[in-house]
Amino acid sequence: MPRPLPGIVVALVVIVALLCAAYRRNTVWHDASLLLRDIIGKSPRKARAYSNLGMVLLAQRRYEQAVQALNMAIALRPSEPDFFINRGYVYSEMDNPALALQEFDRALALDPRNYKALHNKGMVYGKLGRYADAVAQFSKALDIEPKAALIYGNRGIAYELLGDKQRAFEDLSHAILLDEYDVGAYGARGNLYLQKGDVVSAANDFRKCCSLGDRNCCLMVHQVGQ
Repeated sequence: MPRPLPGIVVALVVIVALLCAAYRRNTVWHDASLLLRDIIGKSPRKARAYSNLGMVLLAQRRYEQAVQALNMAIALRPSEPDFFINRGYVYSEMDNPALALQEFDRALALDPRNYKALHNKGMVYGKLGRYADAVAQFSKALDIEPKAALIYGNRGIAYELLGDKQRAFEDLSHAILLDEYDVGAYGARGNLYLQKGDVVSAANDFRKCCSLGDRNCCLMVHQVGQ
């Protein structure tokens, strides 16, 4: 006879743990928001505080308020490219790629070698399915910051979506070489191994990815049966 009760109990424990974690996370963001508002109240000319508040509001998915906070940061310090990058990121999360790209271009007008703006442009192009354009932006960013594992990983994924599996594999492997905790790179490379029929190597990557907390990779470990 099956014994479902222990599984149900475990599931309930996991759900409670997740709810507690979510509560703690929301409390942290709420406290950070209050702290930043207090700082702004005492020093209303601190542009960085407005920018930080904008990113906290973004984490809370309060997008319109995040934009308003970043508008204040830019009004106080219009020469800071990071503020435009942050506002662009908010627009990207709001599914407004045109405004996001505009903000990243404004950041690049202030600092043409800002690899974060180039990387974020690549991410927007990727969301739009313009993978060749994404690769071009990632490549420009890597020319400036050649040790950015995240960008290698994202370019690798873009190459895979273009059908260039060899370059994808090279970039994903380089991302892992630079950052052994790059969850996304392990998962994406595992998929490439699987497509090549190398089940053992795929399982190793999925297992590493799973150990770093990616549940999809944990499922893949069971599916490949290694």
